[in-house]
Amino acid sequence: MYIDCVVLETIKFSQQQNGLRFGDYTRYRQHCARRLRRLRKGLKFLHGRGKQFIPKDVTPENASEVRHLMLPLYHSERAWSYAMQLREDERNDKEEHGDEASSRIKFHLLGRLKKAVAWSDKLTALCVERADVRTNLEAEAYASYMGGNLALYQEEWKVALEKFSTAQRIYSELAKVGTVVQRDLLHQILDEISPFMRYCEYNLG
Repeated sequence: MYIDCVVLETIKFSQQQNGLRFGDYTRYRQHCARRLRRLRKGLKFLHGRGKQFIPKDVTPENASEVRHLMLPLYHSERAWSYAMQLREDERNDKEEHGDEASSRIKFHLLGRLKKAVAWSDKLTALCVERADVRTNLEAEAYASYMGGNLALYQEEWKVALEKFSTAQRIYSELAKVGTVVQRDLLHQILDEISPFMRYCEYNLG
């Protein structure tokens, strides 16, 4: 039996209800951390003794319900929200110190974006094996969007444009079907992607 997971609806509602309506990335990151703890506890995906534990890995073999897909999704969201928080720190640091701004923030930010991409790719790989068609497409679009964010920050304009174009194509197709709420959210994400694509095209000349 294939797993059904509404990826975009899950993250957008989670973001709006936990800080991102006001641009509070710290609050959202903390929410993701709490959500991950609850998921692992509910799935009994912890082992070890006392305060020391090793989180079990989700694989196609042990992924049997939607909560298993939520684990890599919320890991990706947590890493992404931390990157967005660091981006604000980086911007403030540049305004204050100019060319002497700390490279440590940039290095840390890049690491968080790479983690977000790695977890979104993990989600996609799980969905290929265990999820239904729509969930597969949503996961692929989500991973492409995360990949676009990383490439954009690295100023790899061609790669970023390709990633965002893939996400746009999939979200556009998904917007033709589904519930009213799903279609509204898909149009919102499409509106978010368009400026990124135009910026990439501008830099590519």
